[in-house]
Amino acid sequence: MPYSFSRLERFKTCPMSYFLHYVEKIPEPPSKPLEFGKACHIGIEAGLKGMDPAASIDQYATTKTKLLTPEDADEAKKLAERFLNSYTPRGKIYIEQELKGVIKGEDIIGYADLIEIDGNSMVITDFKSNWQKYSPVEKAQLPLYAWLASQQTGIKNVQIRLWFLRYVREPVVQVAATDDVMLQGVAWTAGKIEEIREAMSYPGNMGFEPKSGSQCKYCGYAVSCLDIMAPADIEELARTALRLERALELIKEPLKTYAAQYGYVQAGDQYYAHFPKSTWKFKNIQAFFNLLQEAGEDPWDYLEVSGFKLKKLLNGPLGDQIRAMGEERKSSYFSHHDKPPETN
Repeated sequence: MPYSFSRLERFKTCPMSYFLHYVEKIPEPPSKPLEFGKACHIGIEAGLKGMDPAASIDQYATTKTKLLTPEDADEAKKLAERFLNSYTPRGKIYIEQELKGVIKGEDIIGYADLIEIDGNSMVITDFKSNWQKYSPVEKAQLPLYAWLASQQTGIKNVQIRLWFLRYVREPVVQVAATDDVMLQGVAWTAGKIEEIREAMSYPGNMGFEPKSGSQCKYCGYAVSCLDIMAPADIEELARTALRLERALELIKEPLKTYAAQYGYVQAGDQYYAHFPKSTWKFKNIQAFFNLLQEAGEDPWDYLEVSGFKLKKLLNGPLGDQIRAMGEERKSSYFSHHDKPPETN
């Protein structure tokens, strides 16, 4: 199997996850952030190919994944359309372009979201649906892709670009992929290949220690990593979940006490602490509404009212008028209560 950036990045992020995925070949349940990002990519790819982005996202959300709600699909459509409405192609474009090369005697493969070639210059773009902005040189993916693409095409004038889909203003971070930048990507790749070779030299999973951090929040291997056996019986599974929820509360109590005294507890790239929070109330909500509209923002992205808060009003004399004024968006959430949900 050839090495890809995602494969090497998985080892960097958590060697145990790498071991379970690529060595043990245990299927990993998909995560919602990854599925959402894929939906955005599908919409953009469809639009660039002259197809209907909204229809492509709907098809993916309804037939290929069970994790995305209709609201998630609508958000993905919004982000894809925002890009397509602001993007102007330069030169010849290549979508999901395969890139190949050899490093340290190993086959390397990558798929660039978008490549534009105009004469003797090239721009490689990767789309991001997360909120965290960073430079294309902070991770090895685009420097590596630039090197692979330059090797394949002979083009030396290469720009690498991250397009952050959630940002309306200044969504693009772009830098030149100089020889030094490309070689940094190659060096990182070579280093990770050597680390994997060394890890594989130990018996079993001894060379693949788990790492804790933000990646744990979405990792499909959390149960395997903790060596917890998930019961096959669905009712016993529910009882196990209740015990684990309580165990987590008990585990966090000493963390809360420590953080209250000393400030925070660091775990990988995450910090347990008592973080401040605030809420806002506006004396003139209409003025706030108008201000957002004048700024080109959709006020309802900020002013949506939960059904929980409206429940009393909806069941009272104002209920019919409120229903006539607004649009109810039904959804569900998974939790547990002491009564089953209403079936009517």
